[in-house]
Amino acid sequence: TLTARLTTSFFLLVMIPTVITVIIAAFQSYARDTKNIYLILDSTTVVKEQQIGQIVNGMFQDLGFMLRDPVAKQRFEFVFDSKPNAAISKINKSIVLGYLNNIIQQTNNKYEEAMLLDLAGNVVLSTNPENIGRNYENKTFFRQGLLKPFSTTETDVSEFGPKAFLVSESIKNTSGKTVGIITLRSK
Repeated sequence: TLTARLTTSFFLLVMIPTVITVIIAAFQSYARDTKNIYLILDSTTVVKEQQIGQIVNGMFQDLGFMLRDPVAKQRFEFVFDSKPNAAISKINKSIVLGYLNNIIQQTNNKYEEAMLLDLAGNVVLSTNPENIGRNYENKTFFRQGLLKPFSTTETDVSEFGPKAFLVSESIKNTSGKTVGIITLRSK
C-alpha cells in the first residue's frame, strides 16, 4: 500500500501542475487569438474607412467639376430662375438633364442619380424621373447641402435604399446667393 500511496502522490504531484499548465496555456492562447482578431478587425475598419473616404472624395470632385463649369453652372441657375412651363425652361431642363446623364456615363455609371433641388427641397430635375417633384426639405442631405458641401451614407429615404452614398452642395448664382442644391447618389 505504501507503493500505491507513493505512486498516487507522485501522480498527483506531476499531473496537477501539468494540467494547470495546459489550462493556463490554453487561456493564454485564447487571449492572444482574441487580441489578434481585434487587431485584424481594427485594421479592416481603418481600410474600409479609407475606402469610403476615397469614394466620397471622388464624389465631391465630380460635384466640384460640375459647379466649376461656368456653362453648366449658368444652366443650373436658369433651371431655378425660369418659369417652369416656359418653352425656354423646358429646353434648358432637357439640356441640363443630358449634361447630368453624360456625367453619369463619363464616371462609368458610378452614380444612380443626379438631381437638382430648389430651396424648398423639391426635386426640380433628376436623372431618375420618378423622383421629380418629390420633396426632401426635412432630409439631412438637403438641409446640410444648403449650408456646406455635405456627404452621408445614412439616409432615411426609402426610395434611396439602405446603403446610399449622397453628396450635396449648394448652387450659388453670380451674386453668391444660394438658388438650390445639386445631389449625387451612389450605392
